Amino acid sequence: MLGDAPAAPAGAPQQAEPAFAVAGARKSYGALTALEEATFSVGKGEIVCLLGDNGAGKSTLVKIISGAIRPDAGAMRLEGRPVQFRSPQDARQAGLETVYQDLALCPNLSISHNMMLGREQTRRWLGFIPVRDDRQAAEQCRARLAALGVTLRDENVLVRALSGGQRQSIAIARALGQHVKLICLDEPTAALGVKQTAQVVDLVRSIAARGTGVILVTHDLATVRALADRIVVLSLGRVVYDGPSRHLSADQLWGLMAGRVPEPTAG
Repeated sequence: MLGDAPAAPAGAPQQAEPAFAVAGARKSYGALTALEEATFSVGKGEIVCLLGDNGAGKSTLVKIISGAIRPDAGAMRLEGRPVQFRSPQDARQAGLETVYQDLALCPNLSISHNMMLGREQTRRWLGFIPVRDDRQAAEQCRARLAALGVTLRDENVLVRALSGGQRQSIAIARALGQHVKLICLDEPTAALGVKQTAQVVDLVRSIAARGTGVILVTHDLATVRALADRIVVLSLGRVVYDGPSRHLSADQLWGLMAGRVPEPTAG
């Protein structure tokens, strides 16, 4: 369990508490074991790319982390504090956000309305009738996007008129409230062009620079090379590799995505 780690030797430097850690996570569906003893952590401001072939257990692990499903066994810690999530709302309230591949945006609403969806600000009309405060919503939308370096000409534009990269940026920015400690991004560059992918890469870097931990699920080799501080690879429900990415070749990265662990280099 996470709380049973051995104590550091006397005089050893204290290691910073990770933003998030999961230990021994298991999940089965009947006779099918989807996840078995999965253990890894994400540091504050660290970008961890979660890799693995289809059916490796990535989706199950993300759902456990986000509170969408409960594990059969295992423990999680958020900034050193034990947590259990009974629902995605529990995870969000604790400071953990997940942006899935479908983004969950409303195409017929404006950027600002999407950004504030479920968090609408109100004002009193005639002194006692609560109505939506669109001006305050627009101001908060601009401020949140500006904090992440996202520039858009008009926050009143409908989301359906945006490019794929812009939509991804809106979904990520919406998830990033003031107290978010960890964000999990599911295939954020899937089906995006080169320019749009670059926008998302810059956005993820700015999130990590704020000290927020990032879990990035992706099959895009270029995104892994551009962003990963560390790589965690799942194969058949188990973590088979957890290490830095900077010394890995392109062939080794492709192999990791297929669940093949690279041979250690000489020296």
